[in-house]
Amino acid sequence: MRRALDLGGALCYAWVIPAAFFLLILAAAYWRFRQALPPRSRRLFVLAALVYVGGAFGTEFYVNYWVAPYGTDPVYGLLNIVQEMMEFTGLSLFIAALLGHLRGAIGELRVVVD
Repeated sequence: MRRALDLGGALCYAWVIPAAFFLLILAAAYWRFRQALPPRSRRLFVLAALVYVGGAFGTEFYVNYWVAPYGTDPVYGLLNIVQEMMEFTGLSLFIAALLGHLRGAIGELRVVVD
């Protein structure tokens, strides 16, 4: 796709173009589900999604912008660390929000390991 559209710089990795359309379709598909959630769960789920997608998708533009002229130097490595940290933070927020939502929906949660 990069060669076909002659992309570079922030769009060096052209997967972000179809990913943007996929994210819009996904957001539209889950809109009613999101609206049906309790306000606290809704806010936390959206926050988790924004952090995760901001890491996976949003930082990709900065990484691409940097790697095109400078290559894979230490700054590139730091940008990738930020990207991965945002993804793991978003995932952790979602798990915590989901457990809180389940606790509110079904009561006490208990995990037993034998």
